[in-house]
Amino acid sequence: VVLPRRWVVERSFGWLNRHRRLVRDYERLPEHHEAMVLWATTMIMARQLVRQRAGEQPCPRWGGDRAKPQPPRDQQAA
Repeated sequence: VVLPRRWVVERSFGWLNRHRRLVRDYERLPEHHEAMVLWATTMIMARQLVRQRAGEQPCPRWGGDRAKPQPPRDQQAA
């Protein structure tokens, strides 16, 4: 059964997977891995609080303006 707010959990896992140390299992003790998860969530929340306090608009999740791809360097010189 698909849960109605499953996307919240999936989004949170996506945010945590941006931290390289959590993607691979480098830690020998579960306590160390738990500390890395806590550290990553602290960094995520601190970044969001700073953006909110600065009054920045949240980044658009879908659509929006994207940067145009740059041609390879060898074609730029020509």
